[in-house]
Amino acid sequence: MELQFLFEEPILEICELTPGYSDHASDVWLVKTASQEAVVRASRLKEDPNNDFWRGCKNVFGIDPRMVFTLENVNNTLSEISSFPVPKVMKKEGPCGNTS
Repeated sequence: MELQFLFEEPILEICELTPGYSDHASDVWLVKTASQEAVVRASRLKEDPNNDFWRGCKNVFGIDPRMVFTLENVNNTLSEISSFPVPKVMKKEGPCGNTS
């Protein structure tokens, strides 16, 4: 996957992070540039989640793993009320390819 558009400086290294099992909901990469390391996540799901875990997350917490824009709000809220580290959404791409 082309990830350079997410970064202002050249990417030095991309390492795919896999959970060790198939049928996971997201592709995840560790991306290194000269000044930072970032984790990039892209949802594999195209339809409503069809397994117990993601269906439960959606029904109980309103989390849909396909919607990074919504996850940003969840992550920001968790980071304000919790002492454990929560990923910060730095950039995201919408369904039409626009970034913010």
